[in-house]
Amino acid sequence: MLHRSDAPQLLQGGAAEFDGLTLNFDHVGTLLQNPSDKQLVLEEFCMAHFRYFGIESFERVKVYAKATSQFLKLKKWENFLFFNAIRNTLAHDFLFSVRKEDQSKLPFQWQGITIDNGMLGKPMPVSFLRYGGFYQMHQELRQFAIRELK
Repeated sequence: MLHRSDAPQLLQGGAAEFDGLTLNFDHVGTLLQNPSDKQLVLEEFCMAHFRYFGIESFERVKVYAKATSQFLKLKKWENFLFFNAIRNTLAHDFLFSVRKEDQSKLPFQWQGITIDNGMLGKPMPVSFLRYGGFYQMHQELRQFAIRELK
């Protein structure tokens, strides 16, 4: 939607309501008319989704696992270290970040993607996982929670 050339016109007068909060889309449409503002809107839209898929969904599963005394099961999952590193990276200004106690276990791999020691402290480019990678992580985490955490 945000890439469509007619997006500003389609958004004009549009609104959405969530829990009594109304979001007016006129301002978004105005921002999409200026190329530099449009780029910023697209980046922020992607970053918001990356944070949701990479932080919020991981935290929800982690809180549930701890509350039901199943955290060890989550921690032993083969994707835990990679997913936790992505969560930490997103939470720390998109700079690759790994817990100190996990650094000796590097590199972490998932779906042919690697996080290694040389990446720590460096910015994670949007191209590292792309939108689809974050969505796939979310789906795998969800399936793990459904299958393994009772």
